[in-house]
Order: sequence, then structure tokens, then C-alpha cells
Amino acid sequence: MRNIIQKLSAVIMCLMLAAAGLAGLPGINLQAAQKTGYVLLNIPYSAFYKAEVDGGVDAVTAATATKKRNTGLAAGTWHTDENSAGIEGVTYPVKVKDMDAFKAAVAKIGGIPVTDGDSLSYELTVRGNVQSYNLTGKEVLLERPAYSYYELAEAPKYYKELTIGSDGSFSFGKINSDPVYKTVNAFDYVTDRHVDYAMKIEDLVKEEITSDVSVCGVFVTVNGKNYALGHVVNIWRQNQIGWNKDSAGLADLAEGPEVSAITYLTSSGVYTYITEKALNELKEEAKANLEKTYPVSKFQKALQDKAGKLLNSAKEAIDQASDPDKIAAEEAAALKQLKALSKQLVGGQKFTAGGKSYVVLSVAKKTAALTGVNNARSITVPDTVKCTGTNLKVVQINAGALKGSKIRKVTIGKNIAVMKAGAFKGSKATSLVIRTKKLTRKSVKGALKGSKVKKIKVKPGSAKVNKKYVKKYKKIFAKKVSGKKATVK
Repeated sequence: MRNIIQKLSAVIMCLMLAAAGLAGLPGINLQAAQKTGYVLLNIPYSAFYKAEVDGGVDAVTAATATKKRNTGLAAGTWHTDENSAGIEGVTYPVKVKDMDAFKAAVAKIGGIPVTDGDSLSYELTVRGNVQSYNLTGKEVLLERPAYSYYELAEAPKYYKELTIGSDGSFSFGKINSDPVYKTVNAFDYVTDRHVDYAMKIEDLVKEEITSDVSVCGVFVTVNGKNYALGHVVNIWRQNQIGWNKDSAGLADLAEGPEVSAITYLTSSGVYTYITEKALNELKEEAKANLEKTYPVSKFQKALQDKAGKLLNSAKEAIDQASDPDKIAAEEAAALKQLKALSKQLVGGQKFTAGGKSYVVLSVAKKTAALTGVNNARSITVPDTVKCTGTNLKVVQINAGALKGSKIRKVTIGKNIAVMKAGAFKGSKATSLVIRTKKLTRKSVKGALKGSKVKKIKVKPGSAKVNKKYVKKYKKIFAKKVSGKKATVK
């Protein structure tokens, strides 16, 4: 048997050495690395907007059958084929962590790879004139199904990152760009023959949304909720947006409500135009949340002045913030500081834990005193107690702390060093169990005065240790010391 084991060990060692040698050879990779890549991908509107719009998108109004093929109007969009009812989504750069897994997943859901060798030609009648369209390479994605793709040779500056679920589903993160914010006075509705409600915002967006920028999506914010718009029907000429009363997914906008922000998702990043009124409302909400979450009165008296100054400083910083992200950042920073301050221990701080009341004796020493108990038949004074996340040793029992008509037995924890005069006054306890070794004549002076305690069991450790402390505690629990005679054993 030993020889067999030795031979097996030798074989295993040889295999390990061989594997190590192969791993070192050029072109040999025992654990193939995932190939990261970038593609232009046909993304359905709902999937494209999901990460960008709170709550996702139920529906997006689609363009007409003819306009969907007009590359001038529908640039950057896609539809499955010429028989599609309208535009179905956005073509946008996507980062793929594992290209092999991506291609396999796309094949299962009907996506089609597009290469430079692909082409598509058709004619459209536009305003009475016949126009010819000849698309090649990536342009062909205009008329290809969902999740069709074109591989990019280089990493684009802006993209969404793809996650493939265990069930093969696709989800996308936000565009990898912090929003660029611009404050405006207001968004005004204008008359337009195409839609019930239109906004011409050319002067507001002209610096960012230039002719060479592709508009991939737009959503408007009303009463804190975001609504996604579709191309051609809701977004046209880059700088005009609008909707009809019956536009899909836009029922809440049917009466032309006040718009607080408009966000453009583009090939050159994300741009949000927000009204001064909306920005000021966000500031007021943030300040109100700070006051509601951490009112000055919530803090210990010794910390209230500091809390007030911190709150005022945070409010000033929020007032100076120039965009929603900075407001949120200032609010989050202030909440973190106020939370830390609320957990700061202060000498004399009163608190409750486990149905008992305590007071902090020393922050430096991390000690506390028992000041009151729940009225139960048996009470245990704990060794430690937690206050605002900090463990404190319970080292003292204050006068009157053990009042209670139901109390019959009290167990004293190992850290108790002082039992104040009158600690058991008003208590019906007749029996004590002492587990501490720290009591002295001075520290129990008058502790049992006015109590009904008759028996004291000393149990701080082993039988030998108990015997030692029985002898010691018989002397300090004499009537002339503790205020009442009790049997100690």
C-alpha cells in the first residue's frame, strides 16, 4: 500500500511540474483569459433607459414606418426590418467583458453580427421626392434586430457596460460619464403642428448639442419623476422635443406640466439642463432631510452646540452647490458626520439597554453605572453594556437602581466595583449572587440599608476562589458597613 501511494504521489508531482512548464511556454494559457471588447449594439429603448431613468421605462413612442428608415431623422436608432412599426431602440457603444460569452448569448436571442462587408440599399419617398439610401458596415445596424452588433476596433470614450445574467438576459449600466449640468431659468412650451406639447430648446443646448453630436436619448423630469422620449416622434432636429396627449409612457405629461429638468444622453456624454427653481427645491429638500434625521435636540446636551454648527455649515455648503450631484454629495457627507457625532459618548450620558437604565461614567475608561431596572423577579447586572456602538463595563450600581416590587433575586456582574448607599432601597430582593471580586468596605458602604436582602451567595470563580471571597465579603457585608446584616456563604 505504501509503495502504491508513493507511486501515485510521484505521478501527481510530474503532472504538476508539466503543467507549470506548459504555463510558461509562449502561446499556452491553461486558464484562458476573458477577452474584453467594445461593440456598437442595438439596445431596446427599455433596456437603454433602465439605468438612466428612475423606475425604468414602460414604453417609448415609436416613429412611423417611413421615418424609421430616414437616416437623417433616425440616426443612431434601429428597427428590426422594413416591416417594423417604428423605431425600437438605440444603437450605442457597449463594453463587453467576455466577447465569446457575449457572441454566444447574442446568437441565442436572435442578434446578428454586422461587419464592414455588409450593405443595405433602399429608396424612400420624402416630401414627394424619391431618395436613395446605401448603407454599409455599421450603418446597417439601422435595420437589424435587437442586440445585433458591430465590433469596434478601439475603445470609445463613452459607453455602457453590459452584464449578462445567469439566464442569458442583458442589462446595462449608466453611460460612463458624469453628467454635465447647466442651470436655466425655465422650459417654455411652444406651438408645433407635429405634437400637442413642444419645447424648442435650441438656445439652451446649442453649446453642448452640436451638429456632430448624436442624440441617443432624452428624458424629462416632472415632479421628481423621469420620462423617456423616443426619436423622431418626441425628439427631432436634436434641439426640439415634444409629445402628444396619448404618447406611450407619457400619460402623466398629457396636460403639459412644468418640466424641471431635461437630460440628453449623447455620443459625447450626458448633459442635464435643470431649472433654478428645481435646483433650489433640491437644496431645500436636502437641508430639511438633515434637520429631520438629526435634529439638534437629538444630541446629548454637551454635543448640541457642535451639532448645530455642523448643521449650519452643511446647509451653507448645500446652498453653494451648483448641481444635483454636488447637493447630494454635501448632504451625504453631512449625514455621515452627524451620524458619527450622534454615536459619540459623553460623560453623564443616559441610555437604556436590555430594559435597564444606565449612565456613562467615563468615556476614557469606557465605564457605566446601572441606574434602573425592569421590574422582574430575577435581575442580572451585566458585565458590559453597549451604548451607541461602544462596549462599556458596568462598574457601579447607583442608589435606588434596584427598586422593584417583583424583584426577589439579583445577580451582580464581575465588573461591579461600587454599590452606592441605598442601591437596594425600595427593592423586594431577598437574595444576591455576587460574581465580582472588586467590592471593598468603602465601595459597599450603606448599600443594603433599607433593603430586604437576607442571603448573599459569593460565586466569583472556582470553589477555592469562592471560599476566599466568602471570607472577605463576610466582613464587608456586616451591618455596620453595608447597612444590613445578611448571611454570606
